[in-house]
Amino acid sequence: MHMLTSRGWWLLMLLMVAIFSCKGPSGTETGIQEGYIEYQVEYQGDSMKDFIHRFLPKTMKMYFRDNNTRNSISDLAGVVKFTHIKQQQAGTYTTLVDVFDNQYKYVEENDQPSIFFQARPNMDIQRTSQMKTIAGCNSRKYNVEYNDDNGNTRSFPIYATHDIHIKDFTDSTPFQSVDGVLMEFQLSIYDLPMKLKAKRVVSQEIPEDYFKIPSEYKKVNKESIKKIIELLK
Repeated sequence: MHMLTSRGWWLLMLLMVAIFSCKGPSGTETGIQEGYIEYQVEYQGDSMKDFIHRFLPKTMKMYFRDNNTRNSISDLAGVVKFTHIKQQQAGTYTTLVDVFDNQYKYVEENDQPSIFFQARPNMDIQRTSQMKTIAGCNSRKYNVEYNDDNGNTRSFPIYATHDIHIKDFTDSTPFQSVDGVLMEFQLSIYDLPMKLKAKRVVSQEIPEDYFKIPSEYKKVNKESIKKIIELLK
């Protein structure tokens, strides 16, 4: 049986570090500039929705390059698909919706709260000194507290890292005061409570055109995209 030499083992270890470490090239601390984050997705809510949750994806990849991001989420049958593309230089956050043979796009400004995430104006976010490693990245803990619709106080932790370099990552989320890239957090998307935790970070080249907006999608306004989402619920 062929055995790896000592040099071979060292090369293998260096390769593993290059794939899973959140440090920049040559040991710099600038962070990963390009690649993807793979999140584990956990769906929350009442037990009546457990059956529906089984048909939803359990992972989500978010690709990034030049401070642009792209992620997609769809049902397992591939009938409905949402793709979110943030173009940092253009200052836009575009949502692409594929429903059977219909294709729509809705454009928001990066610095405005997204209509897709549940807004909580009374949310209080406190930065802490606690740190933990998530997917190889040094991540800071933030405590989030808010009052629910019944007036009850709710709280949960979120974690963000500076080991990945994506400028203004939280602009289109409810956590705009958090500095860094979110590694563990929870929110409601399309009124569906979700918890996401990064389980892998990969540094690799991503094609520039991956963040371009397809021209064949029909542009719709806020009211139209709301109606489309309501019909899909």
